Amino acid sequence: MRSFPKYLSHYLIAVVMKKYIRWLPVSVVAIGMILLSVGIISKERNNSQIALKIAQLPAAGFTTIQDTPFNLADLKKDNPLLIIYFSPGCDLCRHTAEELFQYRDKLKHSFIVMVSRDTKQDVALFAARYKIDQMPNIMLLLDKDGQTHTILGLDNIPSYLLYDAQQRLINKFVGPTTMEFIIKNLQ
Repeated sequence: MRSFPKYLSHYLIAVVMKKYIRWLPVSVVAIGMILLSVGIISKERNNSQIALKIAQLPAAGFTTIQDTPFNLADLKKDNPLLIIYFSPGCDLCRHTAEELFQYRDKLKHSFIVMVSRDTKQDVALFAARYKIDQMPNIMLLLDKDGQTHTILGLDNIPSYLLYDAQQRLINKFVGPTTMEFIIKNLQ
């Protein structure tokens, strides 16, 4: 068997590499676009599934600050409901708490559930500081299992879900929202 001269094999390898290297950037961009498209499609599908789940108040398990299990499905269907996803360390959430107390008379016919992923102690201190613990229509819940995200689809703090008396979703707000606007949507 006759072997190629050494310089010829190097030449052939160089020609083949040039041919394929030219397509490498195009391949990388194409693969990146495919992966990005798959990610966007799966996120949209997940958002659609969550939107269907929250159209009617879903069952979601939380814990009260007294360490009692509580499920949203246990709420009575007789008043509008406001669910607030918050954190005691959030400035917007502190402002919301101040407005809750300020507008307590206008909110007395609504039930308010405030859900946090923070510790029981931080949530209790927050409630005492802003006098939320004096409002009988507010329930403070702890999300120990990530139900706020997986079931309710709330990721950002603060986030608000408004339900009518039949527990049908009225509106969803994310970020800064005034209590006047929320009250207007609850009526």
